[in-house]
Amino acid sequence: MAAAVASEARNSRACANRKDADSPEEEMKEPPGDDAELVAEAEAVAAGWMLDFLCLSLCRAFRDGRSEDFRRTRDSAEAIIHGLPSLTAYQLRTVYICQFLTRIAAGKSLDAQFESDERITPLESALMIWDSIEKEHDKLNKEIRDLIKIQAVAVCMESGSFKEAEEVFERIFCDPESHTSLGRKLLRIISQKDPYHSFFQHFSYNFMMEKIKSYVDCVLNEKSSTFLMKAATKVVENEKAGTLASKNKQNATNTETETEVNLNKGRRGHAYAGKTLMHIEVNNSLNQKMRKEGCFCRFAVLFSVLSSSFPGLLPYVLFKIRSYFPFKDILPQRSPV
Repeated sequence: MAAAVASEARNSRACANRKDADSPEEEMKEPPGDDAELVAEAEAVAAGWMLDFLCLSLCRAFRDGRSEDFRRTRDSAEAIIHGLPSLTAYQLRTVYICQFLTRIAAGKSLDAQFESDERITPLESALMIWDSIEKEHDKLNKEIRDLIKIQAVAVCMESGSFKEAEEVFERIFCDPESHTSLGRKLLRIISQKDPYHSFFQHFSYNFMMEKIKSYVDCVLNEKSSTFLMKAATKVVENEKAGTLASKNKQNATNTETETEVNLNKGRRGHAYAGKTLMHIEVNNSLNQKMRKEGCFCRFAVLFSVLSSSFPGLLPYVLFKIRSYFPFKDILPQRSPV
């Protein structure tokens, strides 16, 4: 039933389209399908960007000692690596860096396996990868190589596995007759079975880690300009600029509002002050009127007493009183007798 309705609707639309032959929509064609080869190449490029970014994140987590972030990033990088159809020389070196840091991070875990040969310890595996990463024999690279050799033996001895330490030594220094001074030193320490030898204290595991972190800083500087990192940095900068502009606009709006409120308060204050001044003026007028009336009453009483008791002194007294009396128009201007 539903199919019949749908078919009828399609037929109706087809008829309508035939009636409207001049419609430009008739000339539109379905877009061609995706080019599988182009998509595959684009995916490979994007995966390469992601590999670079994950290597950068892995280096940061390793340098900062964020173990959980390191493990999570390591797993993500591993998934990307397995999904790449092929590796360029640059991508292969990036993979080696991730593998090297993964093995160094597990350096003290002798039961961790990274090679098909189960006897190979994590630091031995890291040493083999290190030789594949850095072909240049500068000072830092040589120091890291020697420190890995020392700690590959020291870690076994610290765990009490002296037999395993001997085996590690034999795999690292294959030809006994070509032993360097480092090899001879390690061989003597192994024979003494002293895991806390001063040599191990001086070239400690932490010292090795610090040297490797110096190398990691070089990788970070190298990969900080990768495409994804540059694009992400640009997005963050734009977002911060937008947030700052919005904040400044909000502050300006708040300032205008506050100014308007203050002006309104000022107007109300002026009105209140005007009312207060008017009230004060009215009170002053009333007080003056009351003082005048009171003085007039007192004058009337005094005049009555003087008239009856001292009629001869009355003009002189009136003159003196008049000089202090505020109402000059009450009494006429007269000189004392």
